[in-house]
Amino acid sequence: DLPMKAITVLRWTGGALAAAAALWALVAGSMTDARRNGLAIEHLHRLEELQAGASESVLKLRYGLTNNYDGMNQLVLQMQASRTSLGVGEDAIIGRGNDRIDALFKDYTAALDDYRVRLEQFKSRNAVLKNSLQHFSAAASDVREQLKPGDRSRDFDDHLGRLLFATLRFATGSDEDLLPVITGETARVREGVGRLPGDMQKRVGNILDHAEVIVRVRPELDQLTRELVFPKIAQSLDDLSEGVGEVAQAQERRAVGFRYALGLLAATLLGLVVAAVVRIARNMRQIEIGR
Repeated sequence: DLPMKAITVLRWTGGALAAAAALWALVAGSMTDARRNGLAIEHLHRLEELQAGASESVLKLRYGLTNNYDGMNQLVLQMQASRTSLGVGEDAIIGRGNDRIDALFKDYTAALDDYRVRLEQFKSRNAVLKNSLQHFSAAASDVREQLKPGDRSRDFDDHLGRLLFATLRFATGSDEDLLPVITGETARVREGVGRLPGDMQKRVGNILDHAEVIVRVRPELDQLTRELVFPKIAQSLDDLSEGVGEVAQAQERRAVGFRYALGLLAATLLGLVVAAVVRIARNMRQIEIGR
């Protein structure tokens, strides 16, 4: 009878140990998930900071507070690096069986690629506007100084001056009401160009060309600026952060449940072992007394 009881106790003990091992594997997996989620959330917070920094750089570049693109380029490279860390390797948040996270990450990836394209467009338009503005201002001032009184009429000089003033205000501001003024003064200056000396005609034509570029490019640049300062990528990043946060909370709740279950199983297992030892010891004493 004693050997059978001992075998039964050992079987129960072995089963409990197997269950404990399985439960510990779940707990270890939860710990791995927690570490991965922590890294993901860290990268997402970093991406939010980089996004804010990029928006600030765009504004500084647009309004001439800086002419150096290196800072913005570095921010974009860091955004790409964090995105890569979220999508590749052991710590990736995708490919873990959560279709929602996979879809949100795909949306963010597409948004980041589009953001980079718009940044390049911004850099190109900003360079064109600054170049035309610089040449327009210098050329207009030079023409007004070089034209002799006999080479121009008073009206032509007034129209050229108003064109210069309106175009400069339009290039550096956001007043769309100036467009009709620029269009009208451009037409009047063109009418008077034919009465100027040959070299002056070429110079004034250059001024008018730059004015047209400014009128065309500045609205495009303003639209790109708005899209980059309040980008669609911000919403996709918020959605991804929210999704990862919800997954992390759900996994943490499961991990807490696993830890409680493991503690309960350990206590049960300890109780079984103690009871088995006591029972075996009692039976052995009874056997000794019977002898």
